[in-house]
Amino acid sequence: MQAEVRGILEAAARRLRATRALEAAAAGAIAAGLCAAAVEAAWIAAPWSPSLAAGLCLLAVSAGAAPLATPRLRVALRLSGPETRLVGAICLVAGLAGLASVLGGWQDAAPKLLVPLLFLPVGAAAGAAGSLAHGATATEAAVYHDLRLGLAERLGTAAELAASNAPPVGFARCVYAQALRAARAARPQHRPVWRRTRATLGALGLAIGLCAVLAAVPAPRLVDVRGSFQRIQSRAERLTPADRKQVLRALRRLAEQVERDPRLLAALKAAAIAAADAPQELPDRLRELEGAVANADDAEAAAIAKALLEAMGLPTDGEARGDGPGRRAVAGDANRPTGDANRVQTRPAALPLAARTHVWHPDYAAPGDANAPAPADPNAAGAFVPLRTAWSAARARARSALAAGRVPPEYRTLVRRFFELE
Repeated sequence: MQAEVRGILEAAARRLRATRALEAAAAGAIAAGLCAAAVEAAWIAAPWSPSLAAGLCLLAVSAGAAPLATPRLRVALRLSGPETRLVGAICLVAGLAGLASVLGGWQDAAPKLLVPLLFLPVGAAAGAAGSLAHGATATEAAVYHDLRLGLAERLGTAAELAASNAPPVGFARCVYAQALRAARAARPQHRPVWRRTRATLGALGLAIGLCAVLAAVPAPRLVDVRGSFQRIQSRAERLTPADRKQVLRALRRLAEQVERDPRLLAALKAAAIAAADAPQELPDRLRELEGAVANADDAEAAAIAKALLEAMGLPTDGEARGDGPGRRAVAGDANRPTGDANRVQTRPAALPLAARTHVWHPDYAAPGDANAPAPADPNAAGAFVPLRTAWSAARARARSALAAGRVPPEYRTLVRRFFELE
């Protein structure tokens, strides 16, 4: 009888250990999955607001500490003591790892999907390993089934006697007989011992789904700040009065939004004054603004550059040719041709649209497609002509106008610099 009772209890203990390991693995995977989602969200927010990204990572750490500090929450989540410590440890490690990745800029070098693919298996393995290390003895299995099946401590008493290796005589024989009758009737070694409900599967599915959704969210694209300011300064040298009004409004609007950075505020105001009263000084003031923007965070710098590009009628998606490396690389087409589109010595119809751009001749006769290939005779009336031809003619007219005194004095410097006549 003793051997039979011991065999039944050991089988029940093995089942209990396996079940608890699966439950702990699920708890670890849920904690790791939610932390992975927080880190993915931090990676998405990092280019715009590093402080928000760091806050999301620290939120994962605090979420793991909450069950440790709040017994009611621990009871509501059905977490045992070892599981609570496990969840806290997973959230602490995952949150700090996410914070390190944000501070190190790793989000630019790795796909977001890598986070859940790494965190989820590690969390599940840590939960299972911790549960198996804690184990479940035959005595613990006996006590568990006594309480669950209402066996009046028959299995627990028999397990304690079996563990003490007491000879099955007298009182012990009676205890084993009662335990054996109860075990044969209740069959604890075949009873399900799950403590988790469908809510656990739901939480695990929610964590995995959230990670998948965040992994599919495209990374934000920031303006290439350095390259954008190069284009802004180049364009500032040949702004029309109407363009300067747009730039002035943009600078004033940006100055109203800047409060915590006195240097940036002063640079914006100086550029606005130049746009209003001293257009010849605007490029220098914009150069000073670029230096002030270098100390701002990425999101603010990108917003300023984008606002100025829009005010000047320039593209804001980083597709302009000649952009240098900025504070953040801009996602774009790596195969896009660079250089002067009008100098490409290839059959125009075989080139991309941007590489066969022509300009209107000043004496054009009828509107048409500005991107259409030039006719056989580019000098014919009403035709489109290459940029080099139009530019040479415009410089000649500007030089003639300056020599004849037809340009007002306040615009002479602007005309000379625009047409590179100095």
